[in-house]
Amino acid sequence: CLANLLIAFKRSFISGYSDVKPRNTLFLLGNKSSGRHTMITLMVKALAQQALIANDAISRLDLALYTGNGDELLFIKDLNIALTNLSDAIIFDNVEKCPSSYLGVIHQLVTTGQYRYADTSSNSLMLSSASKYFVFISAINESKVIEIFGNKFIQSVGDIVTVDEYTIDDLTLLTQLFLSDLSY
Repeated sequence: CLANLLIAFKRSFISGYSDVKPRNTLFLLGNKSSGRHTMITLMVKALAQQALIANDAISRLDLALYTGNGDELLFIKDLNIALTNLSDAIIFDNVEKCPSSYLGVIHQLVTTGQYRYADTSSNSLMLSSASKYFVFISAINESKVIEIFGNKFIQSVGDIVTVDEYTIDDLTLLTQLFLSDLSY
């Protein structure tokens, strides 16, 4: 799992990336409390320490917060903040709970790199996903991801990584390592 996640973050440095689209789009799938967010935080921190990205800040959008069409403006504003702040990575949580109309915005940002939002008063806002890492974290499986997003979107996804399940022996070893670190 960690090796695959490392490859996902290194992919843009090896194969290049579009200046318009996300640097990479990836899914990190696994059960809750499996360390998914921690892995992303540590990966981004390591990239920043090596000066491969500008900083270790991460933006985060919980897509379960936008439950209906009445939340559209809030969703667009929150997404714009995530896209324009200094972070190089954006975590999207709970993709399976997001209305499909909002997923369409994300779909366009991933596949074309841009989305133009126009409200009823003819104000418009151009959103750009240029050079960001888009990280979708969810407890659903890969087939459900494909069902929700469709094949065109999935073709623009660089990596789908599934977090390994821990055995009792793994948990025991991790606990021992954690406790040994505390003794210093």
